[in-house]
Amino acid sequence: MTKSQFHWLSVAGLAVLAAAVFLQFSQVRNASEGDIDAPRNAHYFEGKIPRTVSGWNSQELPLGVTELLQGQVAAILNFDAYVFREFRRGGARFAVYAAYWSPGRMPVSRVVSHTPDRCWTENGWNCESMTFNEVWNVEGIGMFAPNQRRIFQSPTGETEHVVFWHLVEGRSFDFGDRFTAITDPKMWLKQTVAYAVAGSGEQCFVRVTSDRPLDQFADDPGWREILHALAGLGLVPRNAVN
Repeated sequence: MTKSQFHWLSVAGLAVLAAAVFLQFSQVRNASEGDIDAPRNAHYFEGKIPRTVSGWNSQELPLGVTELLQGQVAAILNFDAYVFREFRRGGARFAVYAAYWSPGRMPVSRVVSHTPDRCWTENGWNCESMTFNEVWNVEGIGMFAPNQRRIFQSPTGETEHVVFWHLVEGRSFDFGDRFTAITDPKMWLKQTVAYAVAGSGEQCFVRVTSDRPLDQFADDPGWREILHALAGLGLVPRNAVN
């Protein structure tokens, strides 16, 4: 490669990076100002997460401080649809929160910055334990995409078990083996450039929380109904179904 060719390739690369950074911050600014797109798939979760499951009572929950960052309005996340449903039986409970973004709606790098690692810790929760890229292989359902598992303690001392996934175009986003309170600069740059070149693909974030370890529900029929529903959202790839 000649010096002239190298020069022009460098200029082109910097131009792509500059465009990516501009698009990224432009999207963030617009969302912050409330200039957001109307949802195109507002009913995305209808029929996909059951409202009732065997042996459990359920209720719909509003978005709270653990879904948002320091009290920001839901418009910041700019999703098409979300569901936040809690299931209770006696003293036990678990909740499913899921959000969906249609292609082109939000940059991947923007969405993945809203993990529990960041939102929960900035709202005063302390992470007591973390497991990276854990894979559930559930008999009769299949092998789930890698998840991130955490144990948090609230400012008032309650313990919450948290598992979350982020799918981009049906594939599990690679957070790496790290706590994601601060976005990995290399990952941010990679996603920013990809967004500028190809646009932002379909995204789905799923989080399950409970006041106890989720493996305690392993043989519970209602819990298995939820696992089947989560598998249907794409958490179990087609080639990983038992």
